[in-house]
Amino acid sequence: MVELVIRDESLARKLLNIAHREGRSVDDLLRDFANSYQATSSSESNAPGEKHEPEPGTLGMLLKTAEEANIRAPQPVDTSSRTNEILQAEYGEYLRQRLDEQSDTG
Repeated sequence: MVELVIRDESLARKLLNIAHREGRSVDDLLRDFANSYQATSSSESNAPGEKHEPEPGTLGMLLKTAEEANIRAPQPVDTSSRTNEILQAEYGEYLRQRLDEQSDTG
């Protein structure tokens, strides 16, 4: 048997509350966490030279797909310096469409 000491009182209380709420032991919670962590980390670890494949539906997959399709902007896009301009143009157009739709149905 191994004893684990949790020095962070807040963390210990959280674990005890979760265990109580779920009707489980803290050992079970920690076992599930460790198993989940192990599964995640082993799926992310790749053999040398092997590329990591991004998860479907993530920005990483979107970037990978765009790169494979050779989709690139002709120059670097700096959205931070144009944030207000972009918001005014895009949101303004959105509001115009909404008002047009309301006047058509009303």
